[in-house]
Amino acid sequence: MIQPVVIAIDGTSASGKSTNAKRVAKALGFIHVDTGAMYRTLAWHCLQKQVDAHDAKAVVALIESQGEIGRLTAGPPGIPPARLEVLRQAYKAAMGDKELQERAAKGGRPVEPLYGEDVAKMVKAALVQSPKTVATLKKALSEGETTAALKASGPLLKIEDGKKITFNGPDGTPVSLEVSGSRTKVTIAGKEAQRNELKVGQSCEVVYVANAPEPTTVTCP
Repeated sequence: MIQPVVIAIDGTSASGKSTNAKRVAKALGFIHVDTGAMYRTLAWHCLQKQVDAHDAKAVVALIESQGEIGRLTAGPPGIPPARLEVLRQAYKAAMGDKELQERAAKGGRPVEPLYGEDVAKMVKAALVQSPKTVATLKKALSEGETTAALKASGPLLKIEDGKKITFNGPDGTPVSLEVSGSRTKVTIAGKEAQRNELKVGQSCEVVYVANAPEPTTVTCP
């Protein structure tokens, strides 16, 4: 039986994790899963719908746990207990290596691994959810599928910090959104581009969802 290949990229904020993950997935023909986007989407939904703080924390914690569980190194099922214990101890020794820890810290990429027992607890906790949490999550996902997109065409009026663009919406009212380096698809002259290639005065079509913090696509001829 062929085991699935999972590649996880981790790092500090704005270090290019999602951008590089998309490129690697495209080059290898893999599926790209953006757990950060999932987390933000659910947090945004809870804020917009004024979900009770306790319920909102439960939903966000569930999504966040999926991101943590998704960054794992796993073996196939049916590993003999004795062999599994040897593998776990070897993994712990490798992750706890002093030189590895020092080099990782020096590079700003601290190694903070979780092991089998801890991951098992996280999985069990994720599977035990209240009906209210499940209902909130289900509603958020279903609304995300039916939300109508808005389209605005015209020049980019202002660009701040190389990523926040301002343009006139369909009704002529100025709209400001932050172009994501990984979730927003930017196309210039028919080719995929980066957000820092956008220029003030450039005529573009911006597709976005009302009240969303970032556009879905920015297409400039």
